[in-house]
Parts: sequence; C-alpha cells; structure tokens
Amino acid sequence: EKHELSITSGSDYHTPKETPGVTITAKQWNSFRNALLKTSSNLDQENELESNLIQKKQKNKWFSFILNIFMPAFLSLALFIVALFVFLLPYFEDTLIERKRENIRQLTQVAWGVLNESGKDVKSGQFALEEAQTMAINRIEAMRYGAENKDYFWLQDTSPRIIMHPYRTDLNNQDVSDFKDAQGTNIFVEFSQLAIKEGEGYFSYVWQWKDDTDRLEPKESYIRLYEPWGWIIGTGLYVNDVQAEIGNLRGYIVKISLVVIGIVILLLIYLIRQGMLLETSREEAEKLLLESVYRYQALSEATTQGA
Repeated sequence: EKHELSITSGSDYHTPKETPGVTITAKQWNSFRNALLKTSSNLDQENELESNLIQKKQKNKWFSFILNIFMPAFLSLALFIVALFVFLLPYFEDTLIERKRENIRQLTQVAWGVLNESGKDVKSGQFALEEAQTMAINRIEAMRYGAENKDYFWLQDTSPRIIMHPYRTDLNNQDVSDFKDAQGTNIFVEFSQLAIKEGEGYFSYVWQWKDDTDRLEPKESYIRLYEPWGWIIGTGLYVNDVQAEIGNLRGYIVKISLVVIGIVILLLIYLIRQGMLLETSREEAEKLLLESVYRYQALSEATTQGA
C-alpha cells in the first residue's frame, strides 16, 4: 500500500494445517480488481465494442420508433384523410344533391295533386272546367316553401304557353316558344318536349334568382305533366344553394377531422415520450449489464486459475 502496489497471492502451499492465501479487505479487493481491469488487454476492446453498440442502439432506436410508431400512425391518418375526402365526402355530397332533387320531385307531386283534385271536381260536376282551373291556378300561385319562403311553382301548357308564373307575371298567358335562357336554350320548349315524351323529369338551365330579375343562377327543375288538361307544373332548386350546403358540410367535416387528427397527434406524442423513457431505461440497464459482463470477463482472463 505504501508504494501503491496491489497485494497478490498464489495458491501453492505445503502445510495442510495452514490456511492458503491472505486475508484482504473489500477496499483492497476493489483496488486489486480495478488494477487488473486497467491493465487488461480486453479493456480497449470492451470500450470500443460498447461504444459501437451504443451508436448502433441509437440508430436502431430511431429507426424502430419511425417503423413501429410513426409509420403506423402516419398511414392511419393518411388512410383516414383519403377515406374521408375521396370516398365519404363525395358520398355525402351526392346524397345531399339526390335528397334535394327528391325533395323538389315530391313537392311537385304535391302541387300536381292540386291539379288532380281540381280535375276530379270537374269530372264529378262539382265545378266547371274553367272555374276549377282558376281555383287550381290561384292555389298553386300562393304556394311557397324554402328557407326564405320564396321558392315557388309555375304552370305552362305544351304549346308552350305560360299559364302562371308568380315572379314573371309578364310572361303569363304568353307564347314562350322563342324564350331562351342566358345559355340560349329554349327552356319552355324543352319542358314541353320532356313532359310529352317522358311525362315527368329533371332539366337544368339558367334562371333568375327567385324574385330577383337582375340575378341569374344555374337551376335544376322537376316538371310533371297533368295530361287531362295538357298542363305542366314544375319547381326547381338553385345549384348555388346546394353548393353552399355542401360547403357547410365540407367545413364541418374538416373541423371534425382536424379535431380527430389533433387527438391522434397528442396520443402519438404521449406514446413516443413513454417509449423514449422506456427505451432510455432499457439502454441504461443494458449498458450496466454489458459493463458488468466485460469487467468480469476481463477480471477472469487476468486472474490465475487458482484465483
């Protein structure tokens, strides 16, 4: 100890009554062990191997996180977004459009029922034809629906002649064979041909916005022929109204999607943090284990067979 030398002992002895070896304290043993480790030829190899293992573990750790956590989460979000905007949203839009089209069809059927009821009154002799037609016109002219209560019905015959239009009274009782919309389509002629050929159906054109004669908008109408009188009744929907509802629906779905994506990201951050903590703890434990293995391996190689 005076000269900072390690105490060593051999295993040879020739007197059975004597105890082999010498007794040393734990502090002396630690000093002896450390001296062996410092002079071990395996120490540099141990440090190099340990360093390589740590670097390799660091690379594998990030790769493992990307492969096992980031990629599944990213693919899940991508699948969710694709399914939402490629499949679900167009489906909702198509469903909304079809619901609107079905709505105007049913409304036309209701108004057509007014004509049918008046026709039955004529057949039963309750009213004269002209009187029943006048009552039917007045009833249909007063019918309104929609958010602003400005959506309406109109009547024409197959000539075509306008019988009643609540917002274009200048066309009432007028021959509209030459009337064209903003796209140059003889719309009332088209209505007549569709009604004569199919009896009912949809038709797209451009028309004024409800009661605003200065504003033109794309429109789709549903018409139906009341054959006993040769009258056509119709009503329509404005494409911009439908697009506005679709825009509101799209905005609502986008907001919901952002909330879902935000929750997923928060969960992902939490999982990553927990995973990093577990990985760090595991690396520390593995590092201590490797250190212990290599230290005692070096010790074993440096000591004699007896020790």
